[in-house]
Parts: sequence; C-alpha cells; structure tokens
Amino acid sequence: GLGAGLMAFCKAEMISGFEVVSKLTLLEKQISQASMVFTAEGKIDHQTAYGKTVSGVARLAKKYKIPVIALAGTVDGEISELYEQGITAIFAIGNQPMSLKEAMDRTSELLADRAEQIMRTLKGMCIPLNDFSIMNG
Repeated sequence: GLGAGLMAFCKAEMISGFEVVSKLTLLEKQISQASMVFTAEGKIDHQTAYGKTVSGVARLAKKYKIPVIALAGTVDGEISELYEQGITAIFAIGNQPMSLKEAMDRTSELLADRAEQIMRTLKGMCIPLNDFSIMNG
C-alpha cells in the first residue's frame, strides 16, 4: 500500500531490493572478476527464481559464464528454473536432522562445513583453487 501511494503521489519508482544492493556493492564487477560464486539463502524453493537474491546473483554470473554454488538451510520442491538462470549446483547445509532453532543457531558452522566439503571436492578434481577471495554480504 505504501509503495503504491508513494508512486501515485510522490513520483516514486519501484525498484527491486536486489538491484539497489547490487549497484551499491558493485556486485556485477565483483562477479565478473570471480572464478566461482557462492551464494546462500535460508530456503531455496520454486519461489527463489522470482526475485530472491540467489536468482539475481545467478543471472549476473551467467552473463560472465561464472559457476554459481547455492547453499541453503532448506532446499524444497521444483528448482529447475534456477539452473536455467545460472545456478550450477544447489546444496542444503544441514548434516543431520535438527530443529529450525538449532539450524539457525548453527548456520555459520553448517555453511562453513558444507563450503569446505564442496571445495575439497573441487580440489580433488584438480580444479585450481589458488585465487579465491570472499565477499561478505
């Protein structure tokens, strides 16, 4: 309601949050210089393809043919559209059954563990891993 009122009376413009943040952080420039991109979301599902950060990151990376690994607390339902948008692979970070509270409390640990396993896999495949940097978002 507020957005529509601002558009009608104040000549405001509706812009996606992803667009604003990606411009402010020069995300496209960062992605264009990357070898690989990791992105994360609490839940990846059929709605993710329609405006969540993961889909925006995937579309930018696809322009530069950069592989994208998506990590999520939960992966659910039909997600094939994300592969078409540019996601290379999607992984749930959980490693055992746990409550939502425990998963949220352990998010950093679970993300780090899953990312390490992915990187070990790539290293085992002899993919060069000597020039990686991390951009926190």
